[in-house]
Amino acid sequence: MWLRLSATLKILGKDTQAYQEAVIRRLVSPVNLTVSQAGGVYASYGGSADPRLLDGANRIGASAGALLGGLLSMPMFDAVRQALPMMQAVILMALYILIPLLLLFAGYEFKTVFTLTFVIFALNFLTFWWELARWLDSHLLDALYGSDTHSLFNLAGMQNTSDDLIMGLVMGTLFIVLPMIWLGALAWAGVRMGDVGDMMSQGVGQVRQSAGMFGQRVMQKVLSKGK
Repeated sequence: MWLRLSATLKILGKDTQAYQEAVIRRLVSPVNLTVSQAGGVYASYGGSADPRLLDGANRIGASAGALLGGLLSMPMFDAVRQALPMMQAVILMALYILIPLLLLFAGYEFKTVFTLTFVIFALNFLTFWWELARWLDSHLLDALYGSDTHSLFNLAGMQNTSDDLIMGLVMGTLFIVLPMIWLGALAWAGVRMGDVGDMMSQGVGQVRQSAGMFGQRVMQKVLSKGK
């Protein structure tokens, strides 16, 4: 049926992508889900499908708490956003100073070299994650609620306003959470690659030792025959 409808729209010169988006929005709308399933739907992750007076009071209290938490934490998040690039520069400076000493004390092992390489790459790449968090902080709310329903004059928009307060706290934590995930993943990868490099160096050392012993035996046989 959808293929026939798409072919008909192409013949008529209509935009099939816009029509497809409208159909998908209609299928997943709460009104259609309520009619098709003969039951209630969740407006969000909070509350229940059959809200009562206590649920409404809890939601109002949660919104008030999120508003108060935002007033207290948003200045701190703003200071953290400005301080993170400064901390990155200072940490990189200290790491570049310590690299020769670390390599010297580690005996120029492959494991240490691989680990330091991944650490430097991870620290330099933190700028990408901060810019991604900044872009989400600037555009995510508009992308989610860029419509007339996102208004206090619309009763359905009151739920969106409550979500805005919580989303603001989430956006503030992204500047710390995303780099932590990135550093954890790169640290694990660096340690694993360091172990692989260490195993390779040990294998090369064993081959070199075996070759030396074989050459020594050959020389001993040659010298014994010469006598």
